[in-house]
Amino acid sequence: MARTALDAERIAAAVDAELAASTRETYACGWRQWERWCHGGGINALPAPPEAIAAFLTERAEAGVHFTTPDCYCSGVLGGMPSGPMRDKMSL
Repeated sequence: MARTALDAERIAAAVDAELAASTRETYACGWRQWERWCHGGGINALPAPPEAIAAFLTERAEAGVHFTTPDCYCSGVLGGMPSGPMRDKMSL
């Protein structure tokens, strides 16, 4: 079943309504970190290659980030962005 831009907007709005502003900002922060890391390594942020995600998370852990931070990064990278970069690049 083909999805339209209107479908994407409806879905994004429904997800946005379920997330607290602080959660959206946490996901957005994770996404920004991911984009910067990808840009620095010459990697396309989307689609997110699994081996690149593993390398990104490993580097963050080795840098000493708090143990919950990689989980936030994962949420931002793996679809936690109901609006912004992820939604804009969704394939319909």
